[in-house]
Amino acid sequence: MQTQSRRGFIGSCAAGFVALGFGSTKVVASEQLGMGDFQAMVGSRFYLAGSSVGGKVKLVACDEISSASGMSQFDVRFRGFRNTRLPDGNYAATNWSGHPNFDVFIKLVDVDSRGREIYLANFAQM
Repeated sequence: MQTQSRRGFIGSCAAGFVALGFGSTKVVASEQLGMGDFQAMVGSRFYLAGSSVGGKVKLVACDEISSASGMSQFDVRFRGFRNTRLPDGNYAATNWSGHPNFDVFIKLVDVDSRGREIYLANFAQM
């Protein structure tokens, strides 16, 4: 799956990954998840596991970018916790709330007033 934000970054995610053995074990390819799936997960906490680093984040927003030619594009924003800096890259997202696990490419786009990083992932669905 290709991801691209309005800020111009591009990354690719592997289609599937091995769950970490805790929380939900239902693994879903990112391209199977739509905007409504992510909107239902707003407020949920996830653990993002990368190749060499990981950390806890909270899914804080899901906003539509455009919906043209039968394709829906939307942004998903995650907020990190203090002292949890995650480099831009591919991560396996797992959770404890029964939501599906998925793979995601994130990019740091902002820091809030409390010093917590805001990460962006961009999705497109036909």
